[in-house]
Amino acid sequence: MRQKVSFFILTLNEEKNIEACLKSIAWADEIVIGDTGSTDNTLKIARKYTKKIYRIPFLGHAKSKEMLSKKTTNEWVFSFDADERVTELLKKEIIDFLQNDPKTGAYEGMRVLRWNYFWGKPMHCWHPDYQMRFYRKSRGKWNSANIHCGVMLQGKTISSENYFEHYTDPDLFQFLRKMNPYTTSDAVDLTANPEKMKKVGVGAAYLRGIATFCKFYIARRGFMDGKAGFVLSFYLAIHNITRYLKAYEFKTGISKVPPLEKMKSIF
Repeated sequence: MRQKVSFFILTLNEEKNIEACLKSIAWADEIVIGDTGSTDNTLKIARKYTKKIYRIPFLGHAKSKEMLSKKTTNEWVFSFDADERVTELLKKEIIDFLQNDPKTGAYEGMRVLRWNYFWGKPMHCWHPDYQMRFYRKSRGKWNSANIHCGVMLQGKTISSENYFEHYTDPDLFQFLRKMNPYTTSDAVDLTANPEKMKKVGVGAAYLRGIATFCKFYIARRGFMDGKAGFVLSFYLAIHNITRYLKAYEFKTGISKVPPLEKMKSIF
């Protein structure tokens, strides 16, 4: 007998993404949505696919997702985002996994491959990108990061052969719109690490930016993505410079760590 799976999604003003997302997971046994204050048509659209919609406070991504996961009814859960889509091949792989008793008994989670898109193209410089999203709810715990949070598991995990798609940044307007709250949240996370904060400085921030560009454009083959690869690698470098400069501001007292509500992500 196949085990059941619940998908849970944290949302905020996702009317442009949510329908395509929910269509791709309509086969799931349960879909649970936690909305942190949408003022658009997100919830109206979501109600066509699930009745399990909750208004929840934004406590940071990790704490909010941990809270939302507890509202699911199945042991196997998949943390998903509104700008992501499950492919047919990944759907089949997940169903096969849940039907295979030796596998579901032997593993606590699956690291799922993700293809990230920019300018409408899948980016080699962001690949491979494995995400720990599909896991046993009773065995997983979310870490404390504000933005780039993840599930921690103690036992064995497996990696998927197939992938889901992540339409994170269709254009620079969206990338830059997200960059301010994302870099602020990343900078706040840095303040929790005293060893990293010792190395935070203006010069170090720019050196990190150069290293980031070289990593994504050269080492991770962003040059294979043409103009889009160059532009994305450049702005990923700007992103890294910005988060370290914000951490420098917190370190020196130029600015204060903002309240959590101010770090709510803009999608």
